[in-house]
Amino acid sequence: MGFGKNLLERSVKTIPTPLYCKAVNLRNILRGHKLVVEGLENGLFKALARDGEIYFSRRNRYFYYKRGISARLGVLANDYLLRHIPFEPKDHVVDCGANIGEVGIYLKQFGVIYHGFEPEEKEAQCCDLNNFNGEKRTIRKALWKEETTLKFYSKPDTADSSAFAADDNLEVLEVEAVTLENYMNENKIDKLRFAKIEAEGAEPEVLAGAQAVLHRIDYIAVDCGFERGKDKEATFFESNEILRDNEFEIIDANLRRNSFLFRRRGVEGQFVDA
Repeated sequence: MGFGKNLLERSVKTIPTPLYCKAVNLRNILRGHKLVVEGLENGLFKALARDGEIYFSRRNRYFYYKRGISARLGVLANDYLLRHIPFEPKDHVVDCGANIGEVGIYLKQFGVIYHGFEPEEKEAQCCDLNNFNGEKRTIRKALWKEETTLKFYSKPDTADSSAFAADDNLEVLEVEAVTLENYMNENKIDKLRFAKIEAEGAEPEVLAGAQAVLHRIDYIAVDCGFERGKDKEATFFESNEILRDNEFEIIDANLRRNSFLFRRRGVEGQFVDA
């Protein structure tokens, strides 16, 4: 890591926004990256690349777009193994842990109906801008095993906000939590083509709150990384047990991210090599 990057990373949280944007843009020019970052009045940011634009919420995440927005979306599509899913127009898709809604942006090409869950307000605002033309349609709630109010340990700078406390000193918020079962029933969603579950260690709880409707979901991608609580436990075994008991099987995995794609038995699908 060079001196310039070290200096930028150390000062990125403290320097005024106009100076931050100038520093990032100068660095991009010097590195040959065709990326321009703009600061917005509402405290959000916009990245303009050769292949489009995207809104993001945290200063230190501009680097995801240095090789273009499509490249970033392609990484996420590979992480969640989306190539195996035969999306069709009007398919319903749930994105648990939507962050700024990048998965939703990727899925626009298929004409799906996107339901993004993101409790962090700045990230939810970006998801609205990126997917709903700024309309407030991102669900600012957590998915959970029951309807309740959760203590939510906020760590948005690294996208590690969670219902479980970690060792870091985090801001604690209270957020409304709902079950996927109730959400689908209340919104009259008969079937989900796909659900992405990335709940920073709460994946088993999210799946527990969906057990009564799992037979109405075709594909589920679960991020089972080492993110649960202070012990940083993985959630594969608990998540796999719930899904196996509800007639799901693993059809592929991305072990770099520790994500697994499950398909409900009996669903006709496709398998596409990487």
